[in-house]
Amino acid sequence: MTPNPVPHLCGGILFDLLLEARKPRQKARNKLNGGSDGLTIPGVYAGLIYIVTGEDFSSVAGTTLNKCATNFKKCDDSTGDYVPFTKAATRSAFQNLYQTNKPCLLKRTAGFIERYLNKDKCVWLVSALIETMQKDTSVDGETLIAVSHSDCIPVKQLHEAQQIMLLPFLLSVINYVICNCPDCESGKATFTAWYSQAGSNTEWKFNSDIGSVISAINIDTDLSVPTTDASLLNPADATQEEPTDREVIDNAILNTGRIMAEVFGAAEHQLAEQIRRNNKKADSSEDESDSAEAEVVDGEDPSGAATVDKKVVHQTIVNQYGDHPVHIDHVENLKL
Repeated sequence: MTPNPVPHLCGGILFDLLLEARKPRQKARNKLNGGSDGLTIPGVYAGLIYIVTGEDFSSVAGTTLNKCATNFKKCDDSTGDYVPFTKAATRSAFQNLYQTNKPCLLKRTAGFIERYLNKDKCVWLVSALIETMQKDTSVDGETLIAVSHSDCIPVKQLHEAQQIMLLPFLLSVINYVICNCPDCESGKATFTAWYSQAGSNTEWKFNSDIGSVISAINIDTDLSVPTTDASLLNPADATQEEPTDREVIDNAILNTGRIMAEVFGAAEHQLAEQIRRNNKKADSSEDESDSAEAEVVDGEDPSGAATVDKKVVHQTIVNQYGDHPVHIDHVENLKL
């Protein structure tokens, strides 16, 4: 088996970098007064699960979640009911949501950042993620990563960005991990290179300088989620042009035609025949109207010239003489 590169960005290593960007833990005395600060390894792990699945695991009791979170951090084991990242159904649902309802995922990610991460440390987090992806030989340098809500650039050019928005960037990286390497075991060599222990059963200490070679980048930590469609383009759609007015109208007409065909179904032929009959009646009415307008009206011909000395053919005239009417029938060429 080909060994995984070091560094290698997988689910476990992403989780490790998020833990290193946590807010400062409360002192034990403060925790006794106000309860847990929620910044434990299982707490942050539950927050990451919520981004990906929308399910709240923060109230899960017992040691099972703790064990799963610890194993995931150490890149030991990504199996079990409380490790949903590698499950096919979970990955498919997340990817579909990323394509169809990104605002929903942006809101979850914004809540995670606000709840768990130190925004000052997030400047380092972005640099560490960029350097890890650029040094990871399994990552295609042409992979697009969001640097704002509407723009993205290839991984190989991320270090050249003048500004990066934390919210869409982090969600884009999570999407890459879920799509390509959601496990933790593939990052075991990276974990070993980055962490060390003072002794058995002691805390693992992060001792890597990852992120240090990336020049300072302006990081926008605004967590507001845009509401306009134009600002929520997927990275792959960011270069598409806006359709013209004519294209919009033509598409609407085509869609209307498809809808009518689906609605009428088998009655389509009958509808068409009815339309043809109505059209024929309309044409016939127009012909009759045109003929009527061509007739002589008030002594004028169609051209508008007055008629003079008109002849009446087969006209019956009745003349009255006293009590005896006299009929003159069928007078030909009688001048009026």
